[in-house]
Amino acid sequence: MICKACGEPLPENARTCLKCGAVQNAAPYRTDAPFPPAPRTAEDRPAPRTAEDRLAPRTAEDRLAPRTAEDRPAPTAEDRTQEQKKKRLLIVPIVILSVLLLAGIGLLVHRALTGVWLPWQTAVREDGSEAAGKQNIPSQDADEADGKTDPEPQDLSPVYALDPGIQSILENALTGAMEDMHAKSVIGVVMSTKTGAVLAIADLSANGMNSPGAARQPYKAVTEFYAPGPAFMPFMVAGALEEGVIDENTSYNCSGTITVSNRTIKDLDPGGHGEETPRTLLVNSCNTFAVNVGLKMGGELYYKYYKAFGFTEPTGVDLAGENAPRANDPANWIYGQYHDPAISFSLSDLSSASFGYAVAVTPLQLVTAVSAIGNGGKLMQPYTVSDPQDATGGAFRRQAISEATAATLASWLEDAVTDGTGKNAYVAGYRVAGKTGTADKLSEPDTRMTTFAGFAPCGDPEISVIIVIEGPRGGNGSCDDVAAPVAGEVFEKTLKYLGIQPDASDGSTVPLALLPDVTGKTVSEAQSALAGFKVRAVGSGSTVTSQSPNAGSLIPAAGTVVLYTEANAERVIAVAPDFTGLTVLQAYQLAAANGFNLRPIGPADSTSIACKQDIAPGDEAEAGAVITVQFRADNGAND
Repeated sequence: MICKACGEPLPENARTCLKCGAVQNAAPYRTDAPFPPAPRTAEDRPAPRTAEDRLAPRTAEDRLAPRTAEDRPAPTAEDRTQEQKKKRLLIVPIVILSVLLLAGIGLLVHRALTGVWLPWQTAVREDGSEAAGKQNIPSQDADEADGKTDPEPQDLSPVYALDPGIQSILENALTGAMEDMHAKSVIGVVMSTKTGAVLAIADLSANGMNSPGAARQPYKAVTEFYAPGPAFMPFMVAGALEEGVIDENTSYNCSGTITVSNRTIKDLDPGGHGEETPRTLLVNSCNTFAVNVGLKMGGELYYKYYKAFGFTEPTGVDLAGENAPRANDPANWIYGQYHDPAISFSLSDLSSASFGYAVAVTPLQLVTAVSAIGNGGKLMQPYTVSDPQDATGGAFRRQAISEATAATLASWLEDAVTDGTGKNAYVAGYRVAGKTGTADKLSEPDTRMTTFAGFAPCGDPEISVIIVIEGPRGGNGSCDDVAAPVAGEVFEKTLKYLGIQPDASDGSTVPLALLPDVTGKTVSEAQSALAGFKVRAVGSGSTVTSQSPNAGSLIPAAGTVVLYTEANAERVIAVAPDFTGLTVLQAYQLAAANGFNLRPIGPADSTSIACKQDIAPGDEAEAGAVITVQFRADNGAND
């Protein structure tokens, strides 16, 4: 090889001339080749391919062999770093797109479910303008002119019927009944008469309280089938009145017994009730008159209203454990609806069913049915959770009886509490209506089941209550000889809790009056407004700052009122007396003498006696306070 610049011979494969330093080409010149090489001639070029050459198929040798792993160059560390950067750049836009897609789907679902746009979205009005965070609404021109604003987003949260305050009232009443009566169990339900909302539900036994806060098993009110006894009479009487089998003036002479198919049925009053009407049938809880009406109706009509009031089907309440009936065979309408053995239809069966001894119902069915009487004949579906878009609450099931028949039955049931066997549930000022009942337990004939089911205030009822006591073993003057006093306690406290004002015109042994609000008035103005009351002013001020009892309390028309004229005035304290064993009039007089006001629960007649009070004897309380005293009538248990 020679240097291309100076012609000096070069060593083999040299790239730089040692003499002149010139850099040589990568491919050195051949020493035997002419310099510079001769140009190529036409003869040196390959001959063009002919048609035959182009059409000839390529052989396997002509094709390039596929590259193998050995042929590929091994990646360097720099190559791997670049590849990782490329992957990271691809992940970022994929994540962003995924988030946007999911967010869009979520917004669409929210819009579809609620009809409300979220704050960062816009809704288009009919005129094309936008309203952020609102529903699609009509043009706002007219609304703006009237000063109206867009409606607030609708709250679609579930509506829970159970009320903690009412639940506490019910549980306390059941606990008191259990302690006083040493019963096997007690069951209670408080329901909205008009909607079927279950406001409170519980049962108490030796195993403890079964309630929404500590439910260990399905509620007995839902699962426990039992014979309600005469508490079932109103539904049979309602059917007979609706069908024209009886009217308000139908008469019956009760001698104390009636014979059906060689079987003698007796009243609890052996001497009988004498001349009666359907009203006194319920007031006196007359078994023989009930049998007479049931036989006039016959099995088919009786079953028609047994079914109309919901006793052949579950209530549909949203609580676990409700049992379904086994059959809808009218020939098997007594125990056979829910229990074995099935009893064949007979006049004797119909006679027993007429006063509630041969039927099997749950407490929830019974309180739902009695609510229908208070609700103009409308049978509702009970519930604990409602649809927020349904302002009416529960579902309407059927019209069990006409409004006219329901109104008549309601007035008779009010009389049963005022003058009859249900008087232990009487609450002055609240017009309680209802019916008592006592029967043997289906599975344990030696165990009594006592019931009160009713509603208040009669005429425009807000709540219905059922109390069932299993195996009461009390007595000796106890207020819990029957379930009615427990129901009266629940009615009084629940209606007061709901803010329902008592009716001062409701009949009572002692005239009652609603206490007006005199705070802010001068002492002389307050005394004028409280004319008839015993007024005591405390403090040196001239203006009333507070009063005891509070405004709106229902107290005796001549009751005690204490007025305070200084914000920091020391309260007047008195000691509660013992009312046990006193009549209503005696209790009123003792309360007034000690500076208190009396609030009676139970029958307020001359024969009833006090058996319970909410402020214990000897306890101190503010003067003028209202002491709630429960009274008992001996004949209240004869049902």
